[in-house]
Amino acid sequence: MSRRPSPDRPGLRSAALRFGLMVAVLVAAFFIFRQTELVDRLSLDRLAEIVDTVRGWWWSPLALIAGWALLSPLGSPGTPFLLAAGVVFGPWWGSLYNLIGAVAGATTSFLFARVLGHDFVAHLLGEERMERLEQRIAHYGFWPLASLRLIPFPWPVVNFGAALAGVPFWTFVTSSVIGLAPMIFTFTFFYASLGSMTAANGRETALWLIAALALMAAFAALRFVARRRTPLD
Repeated sequence: MSRRPSPDRPGLRSAALRFGLMVAVLVAAFFIFRQTELVDRLSLDRLAEIVDTVRGWWWSPLALIAGWALLSPLGSPGTPFLLAAGVVFGPWWGSLYNLIGAVAGATTSFLFARVLGHDFVAHLLGEERMERLEQRIAHYGFWPLASLRLIPFPWPVVNFGAALAGVPFWTFVTSSVIGLAPMIFTFTFFYASLGSMTAANGRETALWLIAALALMAAFAALRFVARRRTPLD
């Protein structure tokens, strides 16, 4: 039999209500994103327009990071941010801003799910099973969690799953930094090269694109290795 809930943990009714609120917010956000077609609105045809509008604003990096942080808990895809930062800020600064933003978004998603959903999951599993799961994750979870960032696994699933499973906060943050960095750099570099095609032609653009494709090939190989090494049980 499982242990009785910890006296510090809210009752089942309160936990279920908060979990229901989390699900309702995510479902509503899903339909909003579907209706607005956010990803489709940031196509290559609009990259030049984005560059002309945003590049001169000193606060644009803060807006990008805030967008990551505020929209990620709602299940927003990361592609528009990756694409916009690569085009507006270039590969190096764009990668830095995207990494900061992606980690900020992962963190706010984690805290959102931890506050609203973790206690309900703990009630479902029972206190004893929850404690064993949290201890196992604390001991073995860092590198598997970092590796999940390298395989084709949706970011919101990783963020919310880690929060609901009781992954320690700093384990989640540090593993996210390490796991997200290769992908962020690779795709920001690639989108920056595509953006340069809308602004200039010639040898420099070709070199950018070749380098970006080489990085994507290297990242694909890294994902393949991570997938084979990541334990799923």
